[in-house]
Amino acid sequence: MNNFLLDPLLNMDSYRDLLRDIERKLSPIFLYGLIDEDLGHFVYGLNEHLNKQILLVTYDEAKSKRLYEDIRNLGNENVEHFPSKEKLFYEIDAHSYDNMNQRLKVLTKLLKGEEIIVIASLEALLDRVVKKEIFEDYTQTIAFGEPIDLDSLTSTLIAGGYERVQMVEGIGQFSIRGGIIDIFPPNSQNPYRIELFDDEVDSIRSFDVVTQRSIDVLDSISIPPVREVLILEEYRQKIHENLKKELDSHNYQDKNLEKFGRYLEKLEENSYISNRHLILPFIPKKYLGSILDYLDEDALIFLDEPKRLEERADDFKEELYLKTTDLLEAGEILSAHVGIDYEYKDFIKMILERTTLMSSTLLRPSYDVAGKAIYSFTCKSTTNYHNKMDLLVEDLKYYKYRGYKIIILSGTEERGIRLKETLLEYGIDSTFSPGKKGEIKSGQLFITTGSVQGGFEYSNIK
Repeated sequence: MNNFLLDPLLNMDSYRDLLRDIERKLSPIFLYGLIDEDLGHFVYGLNEHLNKQILLVTYDEAKSKRLYEDIRNLGNENVEHFPSKEKLFYEIDAHSYDNMNQRLKVLTKLLKGEEIIVIASLEALLDRVVKKEIFEDYTQTIAFGEPIDLDSLTSTLIAGGYERVQMVEGIGQFSIRGGIIDIFPPNSQNPYRIELFDDEVDSIRSFDVVTQRSIDVLDSISIPPVREVLILEEYRQKIHENLKKELDSHNYQDKNLEKFGRYLEKLEENSYISNRHLILPFIPKKYLGSILDYLDEDALIFLDEPKRLEERADDFKEELYLKTTDLLEAGEILSAHVGIDYEYKDFIKMILERTTLMSSTLLRPSYDVAGKAIYSFTCKSTTNYHNKMDLLVEDLKYYKYRGYKIIILSGTEERGIRLKETLLEYGIDSTFSPGKKGEIKSGQLFITTGSVQGGFEYSNIK
């Protein structure tokens, strides 16, 4: 079934040739001419026409959120935002885990091979996360009718960062009361309740954490880790050794020694550690990885404005260095915490091992790498009419006369129907199609649901 919102892209020779080169794994490919307004639509088209995972990397956290909203509001439900996370170097008992839970949700979807679009700012991707193979090993599937070893389940959940409590109230908690297991994983909006008959799963239900009432009956569920950094028995002792060595080899002030001495005790006692960022530098690197490791082999990397990414990387490195230097002097962190993220040059090196598109609005001098192909697109933003119907009608008549394919996003169905009726009063015929299915022809005007940050025009599409 045709998608009138995306399929017009296929009318451009440059777009079809780009799809061909991506399938041939030509990389890197340079793109010129795409603008902020149409970037989300263009990437949505690539995802639809290639059926591949796409990682869209931009230079700014706010822009990554806007692009996510654009693609989501265009109707693509297979898009996820991978947010940056606050680096907590203080011992804080209560803070929001929303960003981390969203990041874990994305890692879980990528691991399952879902053909999603992931949108992230550069700094969100420079964090080290648990190695893919470890995350996979500690992701459990629980299915109706299958046996469960409660001791093994408990050990795996605790190793995966879950906290055992009397009653589950939030993500990352679990409880076991007789033959009833409650778990709240990061990839679900609601916790799960598993009831056992002897050692066999008798029922699985999602439930409301406030009312405790059941919502849905499920056949199986996936329970991923609830932390990006895991402290496993196989390397817990090594973390302890590395931290102790760091404390012994520097002339730290009493505040450092007291603070991190408590973490030595927690590691010795196998106690729950909430803030994993403080012990991250002491985990052997072979147990850590990048979000890039979670992508399918044929996933597509899309870099938005590489020059600005490079500039942002330099600024981010300087900001983080100044912050960690101040914290080091204040006795809140250790020397090993300075520079624990991936270096930008190492990150780019990993990216270039994959099929990569580098997109710039303007034609610029070559990057540090040579492009295997170059494609140019003629795009421009459209007028913001601010409810001035006369101006809109005038432009619509012009576009229709010139044979353009015109799509108006109305937000809701109700507004779309009302707009169709209003345009008819001005003598402009249109088709309202909320499902986005069908073919749009030259000179036609379609109205559909959805919204974007601004209008745009592909000058080559008619």
